[in-house]
Amino acid sequence: MFSTTVSLICAVALLVFGIWVHGRNKDLAALYIGVGFGLFALSHLLNLVGLQSSLEPLIIVIRLGGYGLVGYALYMMMRSKPRKK
Repeated sequence: MFSTTVSLICAVALLVFGIWVHGRNKDLAALYIGVGFGLFALSHLLNLVGLQSSLEPLIIVIRLGGYGLVGYALYMMMRSKPRKK
């Protein structure tokens, strides 16, 4: 349970950081990464309150959404940078 609590705290911190960076730079990739980690935080919270067994399919969808958002944000960042030769 301790590791889940630490993961929750880290995920919330990255959610806040992503929103903060988006507010300063209007960078959508940072916002998507932050929201992705917000979804991870939600899945950790559901685990901590004891709903993991009853909501397991939903938790899987939530985590897949988080991975998808982070992956898409990385793709956006790769596409926006000029390639060096």
